[in-house]
Amino acid sequence: MERSVANICGIDLSLRETGLCVISPDMGVLTTAFLPVKLKHHKGKLKTLRDWEDARELSRRLTRALSSLSFLPGCLVVEMAGGSQSNRGAKCGGLAVGALAGTFPDLPIVVVTPQACKKAMTGKGGGSKAEVAEGVREVAGWRSDAKTKKEREAVTDAVAAVLTAWDNVVVQMARKA
Repeated sequence: MERSVANICGIDLSLRETGLCVISPDMGVLTTAFLPVKLKHHKGKLKTLRDWEDARELSRRLTRALSSLSFLPGCLVVEMAGGSQSNRGAKCGGLAVGALAGTFPDLPIVVVTPQACKKAMTGKGGGSKAEVAEGVREVAGWRSDAKTKKEREAVTDAVAAVLTAWDNVVVQMARKA
């Protein structure tokens, strides 16, 4: 698969619904996708094996989504909750990102937290989803046309992740080139 070094893929990683976007260097949103994950083990008592099974399924779906693009982006930016915010989400997300790194070993991966995205888009770490969407519209001039609220939020969060990490990602990509 040909690699488009200039384009950056953003992923809003979630155990229930995951948003994905690809953004060009001029901050134009090239494509978006919504992956309804709905993993079978998201309820009840958690076990390490179940976390691994969910992470494997999540990484399969992400790999399929990335492989369906006509090009491989130059970098992935993943919005992922950390530690105490969502212990299970962090474990499954970490395993899924690790699996992606193994599948696409030359693809740099940058992880940002939801709080960092909220702060970058709204000026405060506790901004609402609506405030983040407004910040994305102001910064990139983009608004999701997704049909449902969940889809709009997931895809908008993926765009916000890329915008949050933009300077860091561009520097990393320049070093790789």
